[in-house]
Amino acid sequence: MAKSKVLIENDKTIVTEWSFDVGDSTGIHTHEYNYIVVPMLDGELKETNSIWVGSDPSSTTDDAQKNIAVGTTALDAVTTGDDVVAIGYDALTDNTEGYSK
Repeated sequence: MAKSKVLIENDKTIVTEWSFDVGDSTGIHTHEYNYIVVPMLDGELKETNSIWVGSDPSSTTDDAQKNIAVGTTALDAVTTGDDVVAIGYDALTDNTEGYSK
């Protein structure tokens, strides 16, 4: 599980630093306040010639190649799909095999 540390907390702002080891998550949760995420590294998962920003499908990607996903849960179930682009919250979240004609 990811580790959190509150850096600033006052009547207008809460700043929390999260530390993630490989495979860590914050678990399912909701936000009581508006929030913004600022990645301290590159903030991207790069795997199998693919890139995901905002989601981590690494447990399902199997043979998926050359995919791009931007957004929370975007393309998070892909297993064998290739050359797929998903942009936005929940974009192609149920897509497992890419595009077929």
